[in-house]
Amino acid sequence: MTLVTAATLPAFDVWLAKKRPLGIALSAAGTVLGVADVKTAWTADIADEFLIRAVASKIQDRQRRAWSMAPEVVHTLARVTEYDLEDFSWINDVAVALHSAHPGVPLPPMVAGAGPRARQAASLMKALAPEVPAVAHPMMNLTVALDQAFRESQRRGIRVDVDGLREARDLNRSVTAVAAAEDGIDLSVVGTEAQAEAVTGWLSKRGITIRDFDGRPSLSRDFFDRAEIPDSSEGRYFWGRFRAAASRRSARLSLDQISNNLHDDGHVFPVVHLRGAKTGRGSVTAPALTSLSKKYRNLIIPEDGTAFISLDFDRAEPTVAAALSQDEGLREALATSDIYRELATRVFGEQAREDDVARATCKTIFLGVLYGRGAQGLSLQLGISKAEAAETIRSIWDSFPALKAYCEGLKAASIAGGELRTPWGRLLPVPNKGPYQTPNLMIQASAADVFYVGLKNVVELLGADRLTLPIHDEILIQSSQDEVFRSSVLLEEAMTVPFLNTVITGQAKQRGGAWGR
Repeated sequence: MTLVTAATLPAFDVWLAKKRPLGIALSAAGTVLGVADVKTAWTADIADEFLIRAVASKIQDRQRRAWSMAPEVVHTLARVTEYDLEDFSWINDVAVALHSAHPGVPLPPMVAGAGPRARQAASLMKALAPEVPAVAHPMMNLTVALDQAFRESQRRGIRVDVDGLREARDLNRSVTAVAAAEDGIDLSVVGTEAQAEAVTGWLSKRGITIRDFDGRPSLSRDFFDRAEIPDSSEGRYFWGRFRAAASRRSARLSLDQISNNLHDDGHVFPVVHLRGAKTGRGSVTAPALTSLSKKYRNLIIPEDGTAFISLDFDRAEPTVAAALSQDEGLREALATSDIYRELATRVFGEQAREDDVARATCKTIFLGVLYGRGAQGLSLQLGISKAEAAETIRSIWDSFPALKAYCEGLKAASIAGGELRTPWGRLLPVPNKGPYQTPNLMIQASAADVFYVGLKNVVELLGADRLTLPIHDEILIQSSQDEVFRSSVLLEEAMTVPFLNTVITGQAKQRGGAWGR
């Protein structure tokens, strides 16, 4: 490694001239900056503001692109140099590129030291380059650009209703205490092996078992649809008690995450991972606001003088499924004002058109079918017999034969080991729970691509400074109070995205003084 000084700066500039992947990193303590290719590393003392500015300017002047293993590099350099975030558009996140190319593949652990860490980033990008076919380049580049667009919102942070947060946590604790007294055990606490065994024992005494795919006891939500529950009112009652406790646990974890990441100014500074999920959908961490229950979204409030506007894609997954499968029956059902009510009439007959229960049942089962959920899981979710669930699933498949054929084709391709990509060229991950997952992976991954095309349009029409949070198929933005109507119109225009032979869009909703309103 070579230290960048005033004397070695010209040599550093010459070294930059050769085009090859560059990595950039900070030491764990944040005191040293490293810039490297796969062989050579340069380091600089982050406290030397003049030198750090010179290093940044040299890289930018050479029109080089550098890749970082962690997003804090950009924010640290902006703080030290007092440059704007947009002045560091030449720094990109390795994770964004990796997850765009290989969804579900984790970023390797960062090595120690700024120089070695920068070399690690450069090596990853060198290895990744030949693995990405030309067809996937546009979507990868789009995602990298969006990652930069969200930097300003991450720097600004998100405002929290601190008093409301305190009240929500207190209420969760009090309700949990009452339930624990009634159940004789706190079913919401499963953090240790002893606690998990105690809850598993409580369930077992009531004839309830939950097992993972290997047949081992589990308390994970991923396996709730595999639970075996006595077919009795008592069995369903105790299962309901456990499910309620699991919901309280989930809420407590979300509220605690917000509280633990809350700064003195009443803001949290979450990190946006645009391709963090295996389908290529995004996530938000520190705190995990994308998983925040709608019940607690009122805790997220806009800055003074601004208002929230949100837009959630309308029936994104059924529309994507219809476009991918070219199922005319599904397209016709989507053309109605309410696809799930139309579906209820196809499954249960015309008398179900005004039956809200039938509509809700068909919505759950239809989405469950797309997710690969079987009769056992849906029967537990809906409180109906396994035979009823199986018959309804059969009726839905019979209603949409082209969709069924398309899904069966995806499963067969997965079994054969074929490479599957979205219409934008992004690779699908290998399903870890069996080929039945493949249609869901394709539909969700394609929907994610559509969503990010829409976000690109939002940045172009409204500007990156309006972005607040991406939540699955929903975007939350902030607008000045006097620009709410205009911003809503532009948001709807931006999020109207052509996809194959259809168009996916949504309706902007003015949230005003809180996300959840």
